[in-house]
Amino acid sequence: MSQLLQAIEAFLEDYNIAPSSFGHMALGDKHFVRQLRNGRRVWDDTASKVRSFMDHYIATADVASSGNATKNTACNQFLGQTGSAPAPTEATPPGAEKAGEGRELPSPADMAGGGVQGEAA
Repeated sequence: MSQLLQAIEAFLEDYNIAPSSFGHMALGDKHFVRQLRNGRRVWDDTASKVRSFMDHYIATADVASSGNATKNTACNQFLGQTGSAPAPTEATPPGAEKAGEGRELPSPADMAGGGVQGEAA
C-alpha cells in the first residue's frame, strides 16, 4: 500500500469521512479513493493537493474541537508532528495541468452545517 493511501485510510478512520466524500472535498473526484485502492497512479501535484487538504482539515478540526492542533490520532502519527506527509516519489510529466488550483478547501465547520442551502429550518 502506498504511503499516500495509508495516510488517506488513517484520515478516513480518524475523521469518520466516507471515501467518496473525501475525494469530492479534496479533489472534486468522488471516485479517487476507490481508484487509488485499485492501483490508480497519482501525480505529485495531485498527491500534494490531497496532503494539503488533509493538513488543513486536521488543523481546523483539531483546533475547533480541542484548541490543540496536535491531537494524537493515527493520521497525525503517520503524518508526523509537523503534519507533513512524506514527499511523493512519482514525477509530474511536463505540461501536466493543475486542476482545481485556487479552489478554497472547505473547513470541518462548513461541512458540519449540513442541510441544503436556502432550505428553511
